[in-house]
Formats: sequence, structure tokens, C-alpha cells
Amino acid sequence: MENKSKNTSEISQWIDNYLHISLDTEEYVEVRNFLILWNLFEAKWFKCNFGRNKRNIQNIHLTSDIFNQTLQYLQRRYITNGSTNERFMRLRLRNNDDTTSIQRVLLGLTNNSCDIIKAIIMIIYRYRNNLFHGEKAIASFADAKG
Repeated sequence: MENKSKNTSEISQWIDNYLHISLDTEEYVEVRNFLILWNLFEAKWFKCNFGRNKRNIQNIHLTSDIFNQTLQYLQRRYITNGSTNERFMRLRLRNNDDTTSIQRVLLGLTNNSCDIIKAIIMIIYRYRNNLFHGEKAIASFADAKG
């Protein structure tokens, strides 16, 4: 076990030196946790493939606390002065993501719980894709935090 810890430490140190950052900061720990949580969520609800199993969204039910807190967080992050902001644009939503519906949810123009859950999940999914597929530089994760 001690050797494994040493190797992990050496890897972290190499990454830190290469990127000129410290991955031990709170922001990077949060990114790591987010990626692990998405993996667990996708495995449970979407048979490990959200892209192919999006239709399962209607089966997801969130507690009102999680539902409201998440929506409020996303509204603070992606809405400025009553309209979507640059962060929202950087999500790089695709044509089939139903951008208009997501905007309506964030702007508070609908209170349909299915639409809200779909918007929450689509935003999180796009953020996740941006992290995994190089849309965001790893060194800018902390700046991307809202």
C-alpha cells in the first residue's frame, strides 16, 4: 500500500510540475469528485451511456431540495441580467440538446419538473463532455468554477 501511495504522489507531482498548477486545491478535488459522481450517476440511470439512453431522463426523480438547489446554482452560474451569459455559451450545447428549452428553464419561464430535470442533466452532461473531450484546458478548471 505504501508503494502505491508513493506512485500516486509522484504522478500528482509530475502533473503539477507539467501544468504549473497544484491538483490538490479544492477546485481540482471538486472536479475529480464531479467526474466520479457523473460516472456513478450515468451507470445507474443510463446503463453507462447517457448519449444512447437519454430517454431514461423521464425516470429520474430528484428530491425537492436537490432539485431547487441545483436549479438555483445553475441559474446563478449561467444567467446574468436576465439572459444567458458567456458561460452558458461555453457549454457548447448541440442542436439536439434543445437549447431553447434549457434557456427557458434557466430563465424561470417554465416550472414543469420534467423540463427542469432534463435541463439540469443536459447542462451537467455538456459540462462533463467539455471536461473529458478537451473543450476546457485542465489548467483552467478552477477558473470555470461558478
